[in-house]
Amino acid sequence: MAFILAADSGNRYLGLEHGNILLTPDRDILVSAKQGNIYIGSGATVFIMKSGNNVVLYDLVQTKPNQVSVIVNKQKLVMEPGHMLALTNQNIDHIRNMELNTQSVAYRRPQQVLSGNVKAFSADFSISSAMNNIEPLRRLTVSTYKQDQLTIERLWKNAQIEGDFSLPNQPFNNATMGR
Repeated sequence: MAFILAADSGNRYLGLEHGNILLTPDRDILVSAKQGNIYIGSGATVFIMKSGNNVVLYDLVQTKPNQVSVIVNKQKLVMEPGHMLALTNQNIDHIRNMELNTQSVAYRRPQQVLSGNVKAFSADFSISSAMNNIEPLRRLTVSTYKQDQLTIERLWKNAQIEGDFSLPNQPFNNATMGR
């Protein structure tokens, strides 16, 4: 699925209105959606899905701590690699009830971290599952472009660091999402 950006997007700002986008910025950027603002530091890699009242952020790689954070209703959520954050305006009580498909990527330990007009749910996710089940990431694995190959190499290394290749019945790494 292609993405749609707001007309005022540019320089270090992207207004994401709809779609999926993989970002590995060479400078700090802000991605805005009506559910919240996503701050991505230079060198981090994230995948964002936006549809209707829902946004899902997958933090794939950070080259230094605290490179990815989200501001929702004046509350800052700091992300860590191997974590996902789902934001919604829906009146739901669990991430699995979102209209946006969060089930194609394996995740563990889901929890609600914010309530109110925008609800936020966090979970650990499998980077290798994301790379196998999210089409833009899967396409990277067969790309012949040098930058794509470097990105996929970083993603595989990060998956190994996060202990992502454990057996399905074993928990992922105990990394937690900061607040």
